[in-house]
Amino acid sequence: AVSWGKVRSKARRITVEGDATVLLPLIFGPLL
Repeated sequence: AVSWGKVRSKARRITVEGDATVLLPLIFGPLL
């Protein structure tokens, strides 16, 4: 069994990484 704390922290980390992957090119693309 996996504790909810581990699942929540892991899911949040993946969400943050995914958001950065999508948002960084949109933010810095026009500047480059």
